[in-house]
Amino acid sequence: GLWVGEGCCGTPGGWEALIEVVGGGYDASVGTTFEVKQEGTTPQIGEKGPGVDTPTSSDVADLSEITTDSDPDPRFYELSIAEALKAGRPAVIVFATPKFCSSQVCGPTLTIVKDVSRRFPGVNFVHVEPYDLDKVPEELEPVPAVTAWGLPSEPWVFVTDGRGQVAGKYEGSVAPSELTQLLRSL
Repeated sequence: GLWVGEGCCGTPGGWEALIEVVGGGYDASVGTTFEVKQEGTTPQIGEKGPGVDTPTSSDVADLSEITTDSDPDPRFYELSIAEALKAGRPAVIVFATPKFCSSQVCGPTLTIVKDVSRRFPGVNFVHVEPYDLDKVPEELEPVPAVTAWGLPSEPWVFVTDGRGQVAGKYEGSVAPSELTQLLRSL
């Protein structure tokens, strides 16, 4: 499962998070460390998202040429990022590689977003493979959109408003309730 929590880090540097799960016969503590940088590399909340031309279904004969999703939703490949940001509607942009990242953190990211998308027909959804599919798995060469959005890792989920400004961003995975709540607010 995914749990949503908020934390704040007052200064840049190394931080540690400790998560304690208690109850139901399962008691555990899990710790992780992370670095908080002075400035992030991805677009900040309120900034305009980079309008990048990414492959769409009209560019290929088969969706397998632009996605490793074994059950792709055609809606996620109708628009490029650039088109979605100019459309005057909220957009969800997912950078994920389902075939190559199967951990419990990043593996379900695209599936979670696809499930949420069914409740939001007025929102544009775009899936971008972070790596050039002609070169994987031998080389993991990032596609231009990854560089333009400043992604240090994958997966990432960005939500933009109708003006193309970033309204939310999630590194790793996003909880369905978290994404739903943000989309309802736009």
